[in-house]
Amino acid sequence: MIKWSVSLFLLVCNLSAMAQKQVDAIDIEAGKYGFLQEEAMLANDNGSNIDEKYVRFNLTMNPATSPAYISGSVTHYFTTKVANVQTIKYDLYNVGMNVTSLVYHGTTYTSTTRIDHIVDTVVINLPVAIPAVGTLDSVTIFYNGNPPQSTNSRGYKRNTTMDATANLSTHSSGYFARQWWPCKHVLGDKIDSVDIIVTAPSANLVAANGILKTTAPPIVGGNKTWWWKTTYPVAHYLIAIAVYPYTVYNSPAAVIGGTNVPIANYLTPSTNTATVRSALDHMKPVMEHFSTLFGEYPFKNEKYGHVAYTFGGGMENQTVSFIGTGSLSNRSLLAHELAHQWWGDMVTCATWGHIWVNEGFARYSEILYAEQFNPANVVSTRNSYKNGAGVKSTTGTVYRYDTEVVVEADHTGKIFNSAMVYNKAAIVIHMLRRMVGDANFFLALRNYLSDPLLNHGYAATEDVRRHFEAVSGQDLTSFFDDFIYQSGWGIYTVNWGSRTSAAPYVTVINYSQAKSAGSIVSYYNTVLPVRLRNTTLARDTMVYIADDPALPGNDISFVTSFPVTSIEVDPFHEAYTYDPVVNAASITVLPIRLLAFTGQRKENNILLNWQVDELGGFSHFELQKSIDGQNFSSIANIGSHLGQKEYEYIDTELVPGNNYYRLKLVDEDGSVRYSQIVMVVVPGQGRIKVGPNPASSKLQIFNPGPALKDAYAVLVNTAGQKLFPSVLTADEFQIQLDVSLIPSGVYWLELNGRKGGKYVERIIIRH
Repeated sequence: MIKWSVSLFLLVCNLSAMAQKQVDAIDIEAGKYGFLQEEAMLANDNGSNIDEKYVRFNLTMNPATSPAYISGSVTHYFTTKVANVQTIKYDLYNVGMNVTSLVYHGTTYTSTTRIDHIVDTVVINLPVAIPAVGTLDSVTIFYNGNPPQSTNSRGYKRNTTMDATANLSTHSSGYFARQWWPCKHVLGDKIDSVDIIVTAPSANLVAANGILKTTAPPIVGGNKTWWWKTTYPVAHYLIAIAVYPYTVYNSPAAVIGGTNVPIANYLTPSTNTATVRSALDHMKPVMEHFSTLFGEYPFKNEKYGHVAYTFGGGMENQTVSFIGTGSLSNRSLLAHELAHQWWGDMVTCATWGHIWVNEGFARYSEILYAEQFNPANVVSTRNSYKNGAGVKSTTGTVYRYDTEVVVEADHTGKIFNSAMVYNKAAIVIHMLRRMVGDANFFLALRNYLSDPLLNHGYAATEDVRRHFEAVSGQDLTSFFDDFIYQSGWGIYTVNWGSRTSAAPYVTVINYSQAKSAGSIVSYYNTVLPVRLRNTTLARDTMVYIADDPALPGNDISFVTSFPVTSIEVDPFHEAYTYDPVVNAASITVLPIRLLAFTGQRKENNILLNWQVDELGGFSHFELQKSIDGQNFSSIANIGSHLGQKEYEYIDTELVPGNNYYRLKLVDEDGSVRYSQIVMVVVPGQGRIKVGPNPASSKLQIFNPGPALKDAYAVLVNTAGQKLFPSVLTADEFQIQLDVSLIPSGVYWLELNGRKGGKYVERIIIRH
């Protein structure tokens, strides 16, 4: 009950936040929360009244027949989603394709009053309506024809380019499944199990999804009938068939959780080489490694495999990737398609607008592959993503807002945009890894993939964000808005200086952010990688600055074991930012380093504390105060004493509401730096005060009125767990919570009064 109530509360808060967005962000919110039914993009309701359960293909395919031809039947088992279902619609192109009959409850119908093929739709009018919701029923559609031939091997493709021998293959990503079989062409409804039965001339082998049930089919009339079966849920576009006189090469089986997973490869004479076989064999350790990163290979009770076909790259059909003949020795590509078995096949994008959750993580898996098996290429791989053609775009977005395919050229531009969906997405994922840390990053990946709501189902961008926030405790809303739903990047001006005369060696970095042309993002929440170097000594180290709009202008200090003589911004292509301006030796490093600065209410005063790393030769601190957080005035000068590392000041001039403080650090030569801002709340009349927010060490709650007398106060994290139960008593008008050991992230403060009063506030904890 707690988890459900908190989830509902968070949803209401999210929707409230959405209502406050600027008009220019409406499209972002539509992408995030709106079109979770692909029907909205297809502008039809085909299949919307049924839930697909099982599909059986019974097809005849002959590569020698020109033009390409297919005939047979597809049987759909489904359950009804609404009452009184009498009309069912499936998608199938009109061009070249003919629907001949329908079989329903043992009766064959050929009349167009029962089955008709109009406007790329098969319309089935049952003789009697199915009255009840959840009724299991089935229909069989008989059809044949010449599917139109794609210029890029998508859909149902026949050619003679593989060793001058005719072949047939399917490639259904995007909107091409409906080109060759009558399907429910919508994401959001996986088929629970599928039988693929194909009859072809006996010289050919048939490759398809799942397990081969007839390993040695008999020859009947010069043909063989091959039967493949998968019992894992599968998206309609991941069903695939290839027909060709293949040679089957079996790589060593991968061992996944004690199960030997066969890796079967269907090769042509020209691809059956030692080089190709070595690359295919290499997928055994890759599968085992990915299983440690992502969780066990999702289809371990069936198989994995590769099929040579005529596409330029690869297609991650479930349990069997189809690989272009020229790419079978490309180990990075093979790793990409293998990663898709998790990212895209087990968990599939909810709509084509969210295609990056398939392709971005598969592309990033190429980096993970290189880290383990080819570390010398990691940086060059990231470089190829960040600086590839079109990636530096002021208009392109990772989330795809327009994904309806009208012509074939739209398929790449609107859905599978390599610059945005693959390459930019991979760099954004790497920034996310740096932002949350490796342990949280890989835990979030595994949690996402194993989530019962997503596992062998569908997911959207917000599901990714939800899991990363849950494990990291961070509010990643702005990060996802900036880099997934919007375009552009932050342009950094970085000022820096170093103390190099003697240890301890200190480098101070101060930065500001501008925006790329045309950007409507208020501020890019970025991870900024900076390399601190001494080329003479051949020493360097990397630091990662989590850039947040609350932090710019602050000086950030780093202590190194060597004197820093130069810095580089993002030298290893880890952040989606371009054109930094670095101002060398532009900051004088003070001989003192501020370690902490805090403030808290104590009786009728405010106590300010700060700690420093004493380096000597420092002048004094100037304590400044503001009531609006912007305009500060000096309230005290506190001298620095050699060897003293802890200081305090008591402010007796309290202002009801927010009291803001900062330190101005002054060196003997007049050089200055400023601390971060600390807020302390003084209770006023008639309303609750909570502060500081964001909080780093202490969170204070002030109770001004009788409605929340004896209120029960708790913090609730994103997992629904309650922390710090405490009671505001009649004699204690405030409580103070120590949050210094609570992980950074988003929490909800709940106050529930015994007389019915209630107060909820969103709290950010940031260390």
